[in-house]
Amino acid sequence: MHKKTLILGIILGLAFAVAGVYVWETYLNKSEKNQAQIAQQGSDQKAPVFTQPAPEGDIDSGDGLTSIQMFEELQKVTDPEEFNRKYITYMTLLRNNESGMSRLVEEKSNRQELKTAAAQSIEADKTFINNMVLWQRLWGYTDH
Repeated sequence: MHKKTLILGIILGLAFAVAGVYVWETYLNKSEKNQAQIAQQGSDQKAPVFTQPAPEGDIDSGDGLTSIQMFEELQKVTDPEEFNRKYITYMTLLRNNESGMSRLVEEKSNRQELKTAAAQSIEADKTFINNMVLWQRLWGYTDH
């Protein structure tokens, strides 16, 4: 009786061992191999390129464009005159927006440090914008 139980235990043990090896090779080991292959393929491939969607605003005036989109538009320009025109247009728009935000500080902030910095920024922006508008007119980059 003990002999039969011992033989049955050995057979069952071998069956479980074979089943375990089968499961290991079929399922568990495959996922490790797949991960290794994916890692290898990933190192062979170029890094993905992320692109911004096409600007929805006006590329010429900058209206509706983010500062990043303006930067990207300037990078595309190869003609120096076109670059100058767009740069002046975009920077004037950006500085006008910054100046507007700085003007809000006086009424909305309770920090004197911010109010002082905003006042300085408004003065710097005023000079910058005046120069840009002057050059825009002198160089014929505007219709008015």
